[in-house]
Amino acid sequence: MVAPEINYAVVHKTRENGKITKVEQKIIFGTEESVDECLKKTISNTINTSYIERSNLTLRQNDAHLQRKTLKTAKEMNYFKAKLNITIFHYNFIKMHWSLSKNKGEKLTPTTPAMKANIVKNNWSIEYAFMYPVLSV
Repeated sequence: MVAPEINYAVVHKTRENGKITKVEQKIIFGTEESVDECLKKTISNTINTSYIERSNLTLRQNDAHLQRKTLKTAKEMNYFKAKLNITIFHYNFIKMHWSLSKNKGEKLTPTTPAMKANIVKNNWSIEYAFMYPVLSV
């Protein structure tokens, strides 16, 4: 059973000779109106894969087990999940993103995605982050 407030859409690209010839968008969960309402809150005005592909690339760049065409393998799933959680946490709470740090003036204020989303007020250090117990892995 899927919650009624969930919106989920897919993009299917048809290729011929290595070139995209057709792009189809299909709403799996939600209505066209609810998906359109969600899209109005984003920079993009269409259903696309750019955000998830950017996220996948960032994870592959920061975790050797996710890189393509490599001999590295994750031998234990619980260690892999823990490492992945730390990578995602570091990216969102600790690592400064200069593209998010631009102010109206010339001065830059170092900002993390968690700060930009108003989840936290200040950037966290590794030491500060590990002061809290692990809720789940």
